[in-house]
Amino acid sequence: MLIGADRIAHTRTNSKLPRTTWNPLFPINHTEAVLRDLTGRLRRESWLVSKKRRWLDLGLHIHIAYRNYVRNRFNYDKASPAQLLGFVPRKLTLHELLSWRQDGGQRSIHPLARRSESVAQWGAASRLAA
Repeated sequence: MLIGADRIAHTRTNSKLPRTTWNPLFPINHTEAVLRDLTGRLRRESWLVSKKRRWLDLGLHIHIAYRNYVRNRFNYDKASPAQLLGFVPRKLTLHELLSWRQDGGQRSIHPLARRSESVAQWGAASRLAA
């Protein structure tokens, strides 16, 4: 699986093209609209607005993690995007995602670990099993 510069192609899109589903920017614009709708901190004239960038970043990270580890990519998919890319063997539950502390770096307990293995231990064990 290739991830990175080998799969990226930079193209320009005319801003005067109609904003339809055929527009190459549609997936980006749609994702941003969904993010604004689901994240109260991005709504204008709301009591939920973030006054400090740090708190906005934390809210965005929770949304990104939920989208990649818990939610299905499309309605007909049975797997999360992280699962489809092989980052995790199964979808995380919402409880697992929200209880995963990452501030310990490699010492943080992995959310899929059964015996409280750290991220480093769990990663080494899963590579050996593969």
